[in-house]
Amino acid sequence: MNKWAEMDESDPAGKACRSIALDFITPHIESAEYNTARSIPEYSRKTALEGMSIVWVNSFKVKNSMVFNEIVKEVTSVIKSQEGDNRGYWYRQMAGEGVNYFVSTPFKDFADLDNDKDGVWAVFEKAKGKAKTKEIREKFSAVIENSQSYTYTLETDLSMM
Repeated sequence: MNKWAEMDESDPAGKACRSIALDFITPHIESAEYNTARSIPEYSRKTALEGMSIVWVNSFKVKNSMVFNEIVKEVTSVIKSQEGDNRGYWYRQMAGEGVNYFVSTPFKDFADLDNDKDGVWAVFEKAKGKAKTKEIREKFSAVIENSQSYTYTLETDLSMM
């Protein structure tokens, strides 16, 4: 696909396959993993999720939570001061496996992902300069053991909402 917006188009074949997955795959799932997370409101977006159907989740396994939190606090405060609100909702993993922290960034739809917007580091650099950005990015890279990201879509016909 050339643009994210193409993901918003209805897919009759995909819809037809959903019931097959529910009927033939779900009964054979042998295990599931459950995780518990706690919101970090001081770093998180205040705007409600209404009208959002896509969420981009970035997860982090960190070597040092104290340093990681210092970095996130500084970066999110700059984003908030420059844009009026934070971009995502931050969480700390309380129980489960894999990651220590994650941030979920909502989007209205796939077309919303096509909108050009400065990245977090570009916004930080405009506010704090190249030297400070280089310093904090190196600090961030040193504290991250592993990171991954996923995009989730709200399927209203499958949702319990």
